Amino acid sequence: MKTNWVIVILIIVFFSVLYAVNFYGKNVPKLPLANTKLYNEDSTEFLITALKNQVVVISFFQTWCGDCRAEVKELANLQEAVGGSEKLKVYLITDEQEERLSVFRAATHAKFPILHTEISMKNIGIRRFPTTYLLDKNGKIIDAKVEGIRWNTPEVQAEINALNR
Repeated sequence: MKTNWVIVILIIVFFSVLYAVNFYGKNVPKLPLANTKLYNEDSTEFLITALKNQVVVISFFQTWCGDCRAEVKELANLQEAVGGSEKLKVYLITDEQEERLSVFRAATHAKFPILHTEISMKNIGIRRFPTTYLLDKNGKIIDAKVEGIRWNTPEVQAEINALNR
């Protein structure tokens, strides 16, 4: 009889751990830009004020992430669908080194600026990839997704068009 209870308890613990591991971090974290220094590809500091007065998508990514690679193509299609970079600016942010970024850029044909942070993604609160934010012209978060690569939808296109009016 004790063996049955031990098995039940182990099953409950197993599924609790599985649930926690699978869903930990899927909530969208607060956008960590205020306390994070970002650098352009030429190592100059990127000023957050550059994001003002434009509709922006910011995607925190890792080069090894398959969903991140798929999302880059999705965001390129979205940007084209809403009228190009004049209507939607897209920035990719990572903590990885330049040699990995060139391989990523070649594999995805990414034309978006890639910003770099010297602080690890985990330390700024990003634990799942991609973690992506759509911001209005005032920097307010309009939409955000963790591990959600489906951005080029009629609903998102309409939302971006409305934000640009």
